[in-house]
Amino acid sequence: MLKWINLFNEGINSSVIVNNTISTWLTPEPVCRQGDLVLPYIFLITSEILARMIRQNRNVAWFLKCAEGDFFALCSEEKVLASERTPAGHAVVVAVKVVAVKVVAVKVVVVVGVVAVVVVVVVVVLVVVVVVVLVVVVVVVLVVVVVVVVVVVVVVIEEVVSCGISGDGIGCSSSRGS
Repeated sequence: MLKWINLFNEGINSSVIVNNTISTWLTPEPVCRQGDLVLPYIFLITSEILARMIRQNRNVAWFLKCAEGDFFALCSEEKVLASERTPAGHAVVVAVKVVAVKVVAVKVVVVVGVVAVVVVVVVVVLVVVVVVVLVVVVVVVLVVVVVVVVVVVVVVIEEVVSCGISGDGIGCSSSRGS
């Protein structure tokens, strides 16, 4: 099967018209491999190009018409070229090169990766801030509890020192002041 795909690719030659001058023959080459992560995006982009061409009623030249001689397309798992037929009978390429699409897709992946890293960093910073605030609140509550306990102990000690301890317990009797 791969042999047939390679023969198909090697058998198609194209040229470019620039200022009404036809270039030498070009042979398309694959830039993606089967299973490449960018292939779904390439499929979506080329599908969108075809849909726009159909909506604009343009003269689409690249459906897979293998029985006819005006077929101009590469549609295997690795590459897709779309073209439009001109009034002079030339096929004008309207699809984005796969190389450019791959670069754009890589940039999108990098941007998404950077956004993900920023989101993770922000979440980590927020978690750290919440933990620090909780620790501060716990420390303040503990300090307040310790202060209250110390005040109570000091009051009890002052009461014991000023009144003394009687046989009835801690406290001053009402007759002591008279």
